[in-house]
Amino acid sequence: ADPSNKTLYFTLGVTYENAKKPEEATAAYKKALEIDPNYFDANYNLGALYYNEAAEIIKKGNQLPASKVKEYDAERAKFQKKATEALPYLEKAYEINPKDRNVIISLKEVYARTNQKDKYAKVDAALKALE
Repeated sequence: ADPSNKTLYFTLGVTYENAKKPEEATAAYKKALEIDPNYFDANYNLGALYYNEAAEIIKKGNQLPASKVKEYDAERAKFQKKATEALPYLEKAYEINPKDRNVIISLKEVYARTNQKDKYAKVDAALKALE
């Protein structure tokens, strides 16, 4: 009834995410961001959704036996790709609210796992400043 209501799309995204429908959740969050690119909640949730998907990928990779190097490398590459998808949304959420602890922790994790040492150091310092 109200196609310009970002909150409705955000709520739809949360509902889909809770129903374990990540593709639909992604589409709903992106629709909310089309309406308002500076919508903190949609940026954060979309970034977190991508990062959680990446974490599941690396968890699967970490369960492989040491002899499965090629398979692990393939899972690691999938992880890197998905974690990198999370970054623009988490970074935008951080830009909007640089004091949000959850955003900083999420960014710190992504930067650590994608070997971005300078960015990691920056958000680590920001997190320590909040304590």
